[in-house]
Amino acid sequence: MMDRNAGSDRRRTLEEAAAAWHSPAGETLTDRARRLGWTRSGSSAALRAAPVPPRARARQAYGMTKDEHAQRSRAERLDLARKAELDEAVNRLRALIKGEGERLYVIDQLRETRPHGRPPVTEQDRKQWLADADRLNWDTARLATEWGIVLRSAQRRLRWLRQQA
Repeated sequence: MMDRNAGSDRRRTLEEAAAAWHSPAGETLTDRARRLGWTRSGSSAALRAAPVPPRARARQAYGMTKDEHAQRSRAERLDLARKAELDEAVNRLRALIKGEGERLYVIDQLRETRPHGRPPVTEQDRKQWLADADRLNWDTARLATEWGIVLRSAQRRLRWLRQQA
């Protein structure tokens, strides 16, 4: 097995490895490396650098992973007073939990009550959307901005509202 920490002086070149490799399909190792994109273009011997995983690229570009960004965004979307209430509830719950098993149990219970799919449209939602549409003269772009959704979703919502009328 290859020692990933070994220096280049302790590694074989691709040609040396190819000479000792016996292909089950008759393809040489250098041909296979070229076909699979393991080598730099135009060269059969110069290997490409290992691809950088998307998580590492995101961290390098934005200073945080996508998960960390999503966590921060969720916190920023909350009203400060509501966030303080939730933080207090979480702190009380942390004091009650006595171990990892209990923490995982609580997470499982919270997941069970999570609604699946899109939330149902209430009559109040429909009335509000109709009022917004009338106020903004059924202008799709302005309504999308008003509702905080993409243009395509606003178009679907307006089509649905017209069908309900």
